[in-house]
Amino acid sequence: MKVENRKEFMRAMEVAGIMASPLHHRSDTHSIFNESRRELPNMEEWYSSFVHIPCGWWISEEDRNHIVETIKKGW
Repeated sequence: MKVENRKEFMRAMEVAGIMASPLHHRSDTHSIFNESRRELPNMEEWYSSFVHIPCGWWISEEDRNHIVETIKKGW
């Protein structure tokens, strides 16, 4: 998901016991792409604000509610 102030968002989630992280490293920054590297300002902006939160069949209703309520509180 995309959030403002990702660092503070992740800190708020951590305090609440919720894992949140950028998770994936941008593929275009790997050395195999050195020769084709380009400036990607929109990607830079997007990447700096996206974060993964827990999702999937294994997240209980109680966990989902906790995640939602924590996000609603703000950061």
